[in-house]
Amino acid sequence: MQEVSAAPRGRGTRERILSVATEMFSQRGYEACPVAEIVARAGVTKPVLYYYFGSKEGLFRAILEEARRCQEELLEEALSDNGPMAPRILRLLREVYQEVMERPHLFRLLHHLAFSSPSHVPPGFDLESFPRRMTETLASMALEGMDKGELLRSDPGDVALLLLGILSLCIDMDQCYPHNADPERLERLLRLALGGLGCSRG
Repeated sequence: MQEVSAAPRGRGTRERILSVATEMFSQRGYEACPVAEIVARAGVTKPVLYYYFGSKEGLFRAILEEARRCQEELLEEALSDNGPMAPRILRLLREVYQEVMERPHLFRLLHHLAFSSPSHVPPGFDLESFPRRMTETLASMALEGMDKGELLRSDPGDVALLLLGILSLCIDMDQCYPHNADPERLERLLRLALGGLGCSRG
């Protein structure tokens, strides 16, 4: 492996490599993307990629870690809010939707990995943490809403799955049929669900 002695061109270069690799991995899979092609499309050299990520596996892990960091920021913000539950749930799921639509290649990569062999995931990386953390957060918010009298008493896990089902449906429809994308559909459906759950409108 080649090394370089100084940081090459700063953060913009690192982000460009991540963006190119994410798109390539999402389209063809990890194994089918040689480092030589990644660096050529990113306009850098192999030593530059190795400087930032150490290896191809390190690059792949960095993509997944960035996705996890982004998710954690959204979840922590939602949990730290003390306002009424309806606006908090709507805001969180709207932000997740927007993040997915703005970074479609990352979402497709995660979706592909979820249905592929565990051998395609870097050792020690818990891919299941993505849906688990989202489900746990929504269940926690649902329970808080019940305790405050904003939600009808029911199974918090079921509420979380209902909300995630709506989110997944809207994402799938708008990613598969972008010409018919309806960014407002998510909020309309969530408000219907929250109304049925007895949650005060926000």
